[in-house]
Amino acid sequence: MLALAPEIDTSYETLYAYLHDDVTRKRLSVGLLLDVICRNLSEALHIRRLMQPGGRLLTNRLIELHDDAGDRSPSMLRRCIKVPDAVTSYLLSPSVARNWFRGAHRDEPRHMGSRV
Repeated sequence: MLALAPEIDTSYETLYAYLHDDVTRKRLSVGLLLDVICRNLSEALHIRRLMQPGGRLLTNRLIELHDDAGDRSPSMLRRCIKVPDAVTSYLLSPSVARNWFRGAHRDEPRHMGSRV
């Protein structure tokens, strides 16, 4: 959802630029995502594996990783995360969004140790 946020409200671009301390970096990066959601190195390594080539998120085309325009050889942590347009359209379709938001307050958060 963090990578989808700028598609819903462009003010997230300003937030991400602030958190990166770089006005040109308006998308969620792998490094920022790991800093925000991971409590320890073990969790960060697990999430990072999901985003590497062959990882579930890339293989299932749930995310795309992009380089910054001025960065010729970025590290994995500097790469930007984007939700593909088809996934964005599906998630923001009225029926999916309505059901997700309706059930969001009832669902228990999943523990990071559970299978993603």
